[in-house]
Amino acid sequence: MSFSLYSIPSCILGTLFSSSCSVTIDDDGPRCDCGNYGCLETVVSSQVLIREARALLQRSPQSPLHKYLTASAPMTTDMILAAFHAGSDEIRDVIEKMGRYLGMAIASLVGILNIQHIMIGGSLARFGDTLIVPARLEMHQHVQAAQAQETTVSAANLGTDIVIFFCEVKYQYSILIFQG
Repeated sequence: MSFSLYSIPSCILGTLFSSSCSVTIDDDGPRCDCGNYGCLETVVSSQVLIREARALLQRSPQSPLHKYLTASAPMTTDMILAAFHAGSDEIRDVIEKMGRYLGMAIASLVGILNIQHIMIGGSLARFGDTLIVPARLEMHQHVQAAQAQETTVSAANLGTDIVIFFCEVKYQYSILIFQG
């Protein structure tokens, strides 16, 4: 996964992070391919969501998730989304936790770059406020009050293959692209 910051119309800031491994969110989190623990990509991604849903199925044979998901069949975020929309508390809890982790990463960007508008896209954005509200609350806890008041975080329907943060940095419109 790589992160690049592009100014519209030309790229003036270049690469912000070489990968999401540059952003440690949970020191006690899962081991990342980079060798560190708790990197952003190990705690917030569609692959993490699928892994967590499989673990929920194995831990709880009586879970209502079994109506929508099976541990042995290939699992997609669409299937998990269906279980979520049917009222799965287990999936809601996983999405809220991801939202909090995402909020920590957003707080870093807001604190360093004074970003004022953030739109989250990709397959996780389809979980809407269940992802966005915890992200927003977590961001508010980790940045100065004035920055938090000036920053909006929202979901965008930009497709499932890319997560894009639209950012406004000091009167310049920029796009921070997270490529998976």
